[in-house]
Amino acid sequence: MNATSHWAYGDQAALLTNADLVHTGLGYGTHHMAAVLWACLFEYCRNRNEDHRPSAVLRDALIASATAAVIDYTITPHRFTPGWELVLSKRSMAAGYLAMAGGFVAAEYVLPNRQSGKNFLPKDPRHKEPGLTASPLKDMVASVYPTAGQSKASEPIRLGKHRHAYPS
Repeated sequence: MNATSHWAYGDQAALLTNADLVHTGLGYGTHHMAAVLWACLFEYCRNRNEDHRPSAVLRDALIASATAAVIDYTITPHRFTPGWELVLSKRSMAAGYLAMAGGFVAAEYVLPNRQSGKNFLPKDPRHKEPGLTASPLKDMVASVYPTAGQSKASEPIRLGKHRHAYPS
C-alpha cells in the first residue's frame, strides 16, 4: 500500500516496508477510491445489460478491469499510476487486475438483490422502465431516501433543539 502513495511522496514511498499513517493510510485511501471508481464502471456495464448469464458477467468484469489497466498504465501520467509497477512484476500486476475482475464477478453473485436488478446504481434512463425519471442521481437518492424532499403538513421540521417550523 505504500507504493500507492507515490503520487504524494515520490517513488521512494515504494521502498518503505513499515506501515504508517502517512504513507500506508494515504495509499490505502487512494487505492480504495480507485477501486470504487472501477467498480462504478463495472456497475455501469452491468446496468446497461440485462443478460445475467455468467459469461456476460465475466465479460463486463473483464471489460472494467482491462479498462482500468489500460487507463492506469497508458493514459495516466506516471505520478498518478497505482504504483504497482514500483514493487510488482508485470505478471503480478496482471494477476492484480484479474483479481479485480474476480471481485466484480463475486459481487454480482454474493451481494443480495444483484440478480433481481436492484443494483446500487440506477438503470440507464433511456430504458423505458416504469417509475424511472430522467435523472439518475435523483433516482439514486430516492432509492436510498424514499421520502427525500417530501414532508407531511402535520409533521414539524426540526430546526434546532427546541425550535420547529411547520411546512407551508
